Amino acid sequence: MFFFTKQSVKEARILREAATLPFISIYIQSFKKSHYLELVIENIGNSPAYNIDINFDENFIQKVHETENSIPSKLHIKYFSPNQSVAYFLCEFGKLPQDNDFSFNIDLSYSSKDKKKYLMTALSITILFLNVQITPCLTS
Repeated sequence: MFFFTKQSVKEARILREAATLPFISIYIQSFKKSHYLELVIENIGNSPAYNIDINFDENFIQKVHETENSIPSKLHIKYFSPNQSVAYFLCEFGKLPQDNDFSFNIDLSYSSKDKKKYLMTALSITILFLNVQITPCLTS
């Protein structure tokens, strides 16, 4: 019985810690339902994130800079509160090369208020170019 109680306390502590951590999310979305793309960085965790460093791979920077010179190759954010987000204009969707799906990698690091470091390397983001062809249905 003592083992199960000790194990339950240990699991509860782990769950509590996980529920109070920062969690940085990075994604691309259409800007206000237009044909422009924006990169969104958001803290979806329940605790502030500190010293967020984001490094984009050269493929991404080169493709975006061919159309717009709007985003640096590295970003540093000193403090990000829970539910805070920031968006960076990327480019017009139609100006990206659409012969293939466009993917790139991001390196992300940040820390929590207790100085615990989080590092995610080679996060992959893919922009899918969907060619939709509508074929009429013939009915007799």
